[in-house]
Amino acid sequence: MKLARQISSIQVSAKVEYLFAQSIPDQHQFVFKYTISIFNGSLEYITIWSREWTITDAVGKTLFVKGAGIVGQTPCIAPGSTHTYSSFCNFSTEWGRMRGCYWATDASGASVKIEIPAFLLHSVALLN
Repeated sequence: MKLARQISSIQVSAKVEYLFAQSIPDQHQFVFKYTISIFNGSLEYITIWSREWTITDAVGKTLFVKGAGIVGQTPCIAPGSTHTYSSFCNFSTEWGRMRGCYWATDASGASVKIEIPAFLLHSVALLN
């Protein structure tokens, strides 16, 4: 089995939205929507087949999540293309942090590890 390689031309970015209508701060329920964009700047197709997340809230409680695909899909991303999806995360604190990686294969079947940079999820109230 080949070792996983990283392709620096694959870029992952996140956009976060605090969902006021679904959150109940008095009951320590803070709901966030995050939208991930994966840009394949390489010259080869990649297929994402699993993900791993490390999710940490404001008091340091950490959850590790591993699973097949991303939101029920195993997208094949063409060179120069972007795959975008949205998902949700609940915290019992006003903010938290997520980071992780995707596991993919390239056109030759070699494993590729795609890092997901850490991003902050926070309610707007924290910014005031």
